[in-house]
Amino acid sequence: MIRKVLIIIGILTINGCAGPGINTDQIKDRIEISNRLIKNVEIRGDIKEDNGEYVLKLRLVNPDKKDIISVRSWLTYNPEFLEVKKLDDQFSDFDLSAPGENIVDTNLGIIKIGRSITTGYVNEGEIIRVVFTKKTDDPNFIELYDYGDDSKAHTRVNTIYKNDVYNVLNKPDGPIATIK
Repeated sequence: MIRKVLIIIGILTINGCAGPGINTDQIKDRIEISNRLIKNVEIRGDIKEDNGEYVLKLRLVNPDKKDIISVRSWLTYNPEFLEVKKLDDQFSDFDLSAPGENIVDTNLGIIKIGRSITTGYVNEGEIIRVVFTKKTDDPNFIELYDYGDDSKAHTRVNTIYKNDVYNVLNKPDGPIATIK
């Protein structure tokens, strides 16, 4: 794909059709930005049952290995059907909890997760583990809450490019996990 774009750029440049004020470096920069910032990172949840408890392992799937600096991932669940027993960040690839995050609102059924890295980047890996117990036998869905691009959104995956922060999380299209 990039090769095709570069060939087209070359043809336009040779033919003088690229327009005044546009050079190949600017076009290459725009292509690089679009490739680095394409929203194809996902947050996935894997459920494992362990002696009546259900462990949700929240993790990043990052096919292009983008440099991720932070994750804000608020989750919703039905507090009438599930109880959160513990948030466990000891296996997290992110070493810092954001202030006011990594807490549970048991009345609203919202888990507020905010994780960051103090040095370097994370390309893929674990965000946090959440331990639940079931209150009923009904299936229970865990979903991402308030996806968005602006800094006030409660679900986003951030990278830095040229000193600006960008959300590279693909918009979720349904529950990330189901406890049956």
